[in-house]
Amino acid sequence: TSHLQAKPVDVVGGRTLTTSATLDIGAVVTGRVVDATTGAGISDVCPGAHIGRTWSWVPGQLVMCTGEDGTYRLSGLPADPTSLHLSPHWESGLAPTWYLGATELADATLLRPKTGRVTTLADTRLAQAGYVTGVVTDGLGNAVPGVHVNLDGSYGGRAGGCEGTTCGFTDEQGRYTIKAPSGTYRPLFWSYNGGWAPEWSGDASTRATATPVTVTSGEETALDAELTQGGQLTGSVVSVSGGSPGIYVLGTIYTESGDYIGDYDAYADNQWTFRSTSLPAGSFRLAAHLYDEATGTSTEAWFDGSSTEAGATLVPLSLGEVVDLTFHLP
Repeated sequence: TSHLQAKPVDVVGGRTLTTSATLDIGAVVTGRVVDATTGAGISDVCPGAHIGRTWSWVPGQLVMCTGEDGTYRLSGLPADPTSLHLSPHWESGLAPTWYLGATELADATLLRPKTGRVTTLADTRLAQAGYVTGVVTDGLGNAVPGVHVNLDGSYGGRAGGCEGTTCGFTDEQGRYTIKAPSGTYRPLFWSYNGGWAPEWSGDASTRATATPVTVTSGEETALDAELTQGGQLTGSVVSVSGGSPGIYVLGTIYTESGDYIGDYDAYADNQWTFRSTSLPAGSFRLAAHLYDEATGTSTEAWFDGSSTEAGATLVPLSLGEVVDLTFHLP
């Protein structure tokens, strides 16, 4: 039942090898996921069997996610020690868990399914999500629509926005609501439009200095934000000789403490000049990712003229300020 235990089969060119196997009737595991308070079933939770206490997926398993009564079912399992992971729907605001509520793989309960038999497990109880809600405005009290809010404090970058379980988006009235598991968060607010400076909770310019926000099961936490106009980094990228890089430059920007917070580009059609996304006040490190399509190789450089992050030069920036740079590649 494990490829590590399998008997090797030698295939020789020009010959036909016949090999046979006898399959056991797989084990079946069934159980329920319920609300920790009401005991009602929770739908759209999908089980997954893993080999021992590892992330290795048990091959051949047949998965049936929970219905309205919270019942799930796994079929085709071998009679080996197995851990069971339960994944709620991403929009539910509930946290994934291991069977019986363990949050870490190392603490997962090991099951021992029996081939040809159905094993009914105890209920796994999940606490209801809490809510974070608020209004995002400008300095004059006007609503700011189209702002991404990520409770985890991570910037969406080029992928565009925020689509995980801890994400929200302001409407035309600047309001947002996020359903999330209980815990402590350091939310980030940012927009790709309007020139607004990204900020973490408490008007912080780095994740480390953000004001922690606690989400409690079944309760609502209010969190407003007031955005201001950000600064920008502009300039050009030049080669060692002072000429054009010759290849596309994909740029990323990080706070002094290492938070990914902005982007830029430089390429032939814009004469290797760049203008960054809006940034908060602070000091930043700029990285240039250089991809050579002709050779298929990629290199990384840091402002100014360094091949390592440790050698990067910090660039200070104030709110609303535009700083012009010449980025020399090493």
